[in-house]
Parts: sequence; C-alpha cells; structure tokens
Amino acid sequence: MKSGDGALLRPRFSLLKTFLTLTLVFGLGSVFWYLRVKTASVYVYATPEGIYYGVARLPFQYRILTALIVRFIHFFFSKSGLLVIFGWIDVSVTIGVFILFEAMLKTYRLPWWGCLLFFWCALSNYVYFSPNNFMEPYDMPAILIFCAGLQAIYYRRKGWFYGMLVLGMLNRETAGLLTCGFILVEYNRLSRTRLLQHIAAQAVIIITIKVILFFIYRHNLGVPFELMVQHSSPTSLDPTPSHILNNTDYLLSGKLLPLFGGMWFLFGCTFWFIEDRILRRLLWIVPIEFVCLLVLGRMIEFRIFNESVPLVVLGTTAGLSGLITRWFSRGHLQHLSVGPTT
Repeated sequence: MKSGDGALLRPRFSLLKTFLTLTLVFGLGSVFWYLRVKTASVYVYATPEGIYYGVARLPFQYRILTALIVRFIHFFFSKSGLLVIFGWIDVSVTIGVFILFEAMLKTYRLPWWGCLLFFWCALSNYVYFSPNNFMEPYDMPAILIFCAGLQAIYYRRKGWFYGMLVLGMLNRETAGLLTCGFILVEYNRLSRTRLLQHIAAQAVIIITIKVILFFIYRHNLGVPFELMVQHSSPTSLDPTPSHILNNTDYLLSGKLLPLFGGMWFLFGCTFWFIEDRILRRLLWIVPIEFVCLLVLGRMIEFRIFNESVPLVVLGTTAGLSGLITRWFSRGHLQHLSVGPTT
C-alpha cells in the first residue's frame, strides 16, 4: 500500500466509526425506551392528558413544555391522538438524549463505552430499581435540555444557555440547577460584576416563569412544591413532615443503594482521577441536587434525579478513564509485558 492510500482511507474509517457509533447509540436509546414503556405506569395525578388540559395536580401541572409542543403539533395534525403525539415525542427525545450524551463524551474526550454506562444507569433509575416506576412526559426532556445547557456552559454560548434555561423551567423546576452549573464554571472566568449580572438575569427568568405558571394554575389542586406534604385523598392534602423523614429512612435503611445502578460508588471513588477542570466543577451539581431532593422530593422515586444521571455517568467514565491512564502511565504496562527482573 502506498503512503497516500492511508490518507485516502482515513475519511472512510472516520465515516464508518461515526456510523457504528450512531447505530450503537440509536439502538441503546430504542431498547431503553421500549423497556421503559413496558414496565412503567402513569401517575394518576399527572397524566399527559391532565397536563395537556391544565387539570393535573400541582406541582406537576407546571411542567407544561411537552404539552405545549403536543398542542402545536395537534393543531396541524388534528386527526392524530394526543397520546400518540406524546409517545412520538417521548421516543424522539429519548433517542436524542443518548445521541447528545455521546456528543458530551466527545466534548470531554472520554471513551465510547461511557454510552454503555449511561444505558445501565438509565435502566437502573427508570426501569429496574425504582419502586415507583412512573413514566412522565417531562423526565426525558429534562435530561435533554439539561445536557444541552451543560454543553452551552462548556462552549460559553450564552444565548443558547438562556434558551435552554427558559425551556427547562417550562419543563421542570429542577432546570434551575443550570444556574448552579453556570456559577460553578464561570465564577473565576467572569468579572464579579458580570457574574452577578448573569445571576440576576437568570433569577429573574426563573422567578418570572414560576410566578406566571403559579398564577395561571392557581385554582388547581395541590401545592407549588411537594415540600412536607402527604397525598391522603384526591381532594385534600394533610401537611406532614413525610418527605424529609422518609428520605432519611431510605438513606439509613440502604434503599438508595441501587441509585444510578450503584454507580455512585465508582463516582465517589474515582472523582479525584478526573482531569477536566470544567467537568469536575459541574459534578458538584450532583450533591447539590441530592440535598435539595432530600427536602423537596421523594427520593425513593429514582427518576427524580434526572439532572444527575448524565453527570454521574460522565464523572464515572472520566474517573475510570483517568485511573486507567495513570495506572499504565506509571510503567505497569511495561512491567507486565517485560516481566520481573532477576
């Protein structure tokens, strides 16, 4: 083979690699969506139709982004059933999540097998280990929007970031964690004045959207947050400190061990082997969300950790990759190949 032949073959190999990667990612996303549909149920107080018609219980009614998209599509394709449109959006967004996560692996120069870890983590949180396995129309969009927002932070695309923040707040209130990511990454890259201006602008966006949604759906049953409430009947709410007490019990009894497919253990053990400084800063969102959900959420529903799923997998992949690199860079590979000296 001539020297020029190798240069001609490189684009073909690159195209083949891209094709195989997309095939793998598309397959993983499709399999995950199929298993999730087969095993999940719908929460009676937060059905897709209820959110679409504006009668779902609070705070679930505030998560209206997917319903708005369905309403737009249904305007042009009125013969299509609402649940059919919801289904097509969900499968499209789910596959999009896997494709975008693979792009994030490339952003942080991480190996392809991170896609397999992401598949396992998603199966663990949304299919196999979550006792209350509900399938809500805002879960997968939450991951997609959050990942897009993290990419915008990495590449410093401010306009794209603010667009994701608006969409995220219309989809689920935990999108406010994007602001945490912005602060963690930009606090020593922007001037103090400029950083405070961005924080103020994002606070205005978050508060404005929440106030508008609160006003529109002020007559719906429920409460703005699930803080310290217990659903006792369809028409009443008895205030009890159930969430924080139950979450503490889940922690102490070990019921949260399967969270992220047990990947939280590798995540913690390999954190210090992560070389990318931006990624290391973004990973602090994981304990921030954990503390918030300890008070505001039902942690036994693993699916509520939407934003932490891609971060835990990115951190685990980066940590394991860094550990392997350091192991072989210290001469272990040479030692294994040459053998002991006499």
